[in-house]
Amino acid sequence: MTLRLLNRAAIFPAVLLLLAACQSVGALAPTLTPDGVSTARARASWTPIPVVAIENSPIPTQTASVPTVLTPTATLAATATPQATLVPSPTALPITAVPTNTARPTFTLVPTIARTTISTLVPGPFGGSAATWTPPAPGRKFKDHYVFRRPIGDSYTNYWARNYSYGSTDGGTRPIHHGVDIPNETGTPVLAAGDGLIYYAGPDKDILFGPQPDFYGNVIVIEHPLRDADGQTIYTLYGHLSKIEVANGQLVKAGQEIGLVGSEGVALGSHLHFEVRSGKPNDYNSTRNPELWIMPYQGYGVLAGRVLDLNGIPITGIEVEVQSPDVYRFAYSYGDNTVNGDLAMGENFAVPDLPPGYYTIFVKLPDGGLKFRTLFYVYPGRTNWIDINIDLN
Repeated sequence: MTLRLLNRAAIFPAVLLLLAACQSVGALAPTLTPDGVSTARARASWTPIPVVAIENSPIPTQTASVPTVLTPTATLAATATPQATLVPSPTALPITAVPTNTARPTFTLVPTIARTTISTLVPGPFGGSAATWTPPAPGRKFKDHYVFRRPIGDSYTNYWARNYSYGSTDGGTRPIHHGVDIPNETGTPVLAAGDGLIYYAGPDKDILFGPQPDFYGNVIVIEHPLRDADGQTIYTLYGHLSKIEVANGQLVKAGQEIGLVGSEGVALGSHLHFEVRSGKPNDYNSTRNPELWIMPYQGYGVLAGRVLDLNGIPITGIEVEVQSPDVYRFAYSYGDNTVNGDLAMGENFAVPDLPPGYYTIFVKLPDGGLKFRTLFYVYPGRTNWIDINIDLN
């Protein structure tokens, strides 16, 4: 859906501080991996599987609300109850708690959904206006591709730190994040997110996968029999490992143990750094948001969309808050052109693992000024899309 408000505010300059933190298989050249012979033989047994389709499909109608006066009300503040924040140990990354859900997710494709546009305006419950959305004319639409399982098992922490989500800077204190971090103790088993072939397993001192040598310490990169919307091969990367349990050219299955969590390389505390890369396994700037590739918890949904100016140009570094009486989440629109939206979707923010229900979405500037507010329903088992247009003048 496309929503537009015309309040004026100034966009802040992005402050990027350099701190350290935290690649289907088809007819690719045999020399793509360090072990060309065995890898070429193993790869020949795979058939590329396209995982993204462009198609037309209607979606359910839903109604959201936008006030004409964009200031938080006492009622909203009272009902927006943040979740508890976990207190980190000296070696753990700070994270924001999410609901525990130990049910193992399934990995079938979920129903296709489409972007929506405003059709009519009617009086809304906040004294402003409400937008009623209907499916747009046939156009570009996307199919979800939640094809990967979580790389940490259900017996351990298998959600990622929201304060340093994909494309964010942890409040301007770290470099742009190219993956997600899953905090766990050293020695926690790391699992293959999907079937594939070990493209590389070892230290990254002499083979570059990050912005500098020894960035991930011990790293594993898996080549998967999957293609993106442009036909490029999909890879997953597992960084900062304390131990590697697989070898170059080895075939692995989804859920197979491949290594152990650690804090090697430039890690701040023990955790798994996980990435999804498209096309170029050695290119640090070829990543996609793992939150749109890893299956959400069973019965949960994902919110994704774009924060745009009034000319439809993506805006970076904008905070998007998602609140209900029981849930609080936040994300930032992707920070620069070194991280990428999905080829089929083109999103610049995502909020994973939301229980189904109504949420109030807020868009705020760094000074706390409110630029946008709407009521939005999240459906389980799929991506729920929103376009947000704001006036920065």
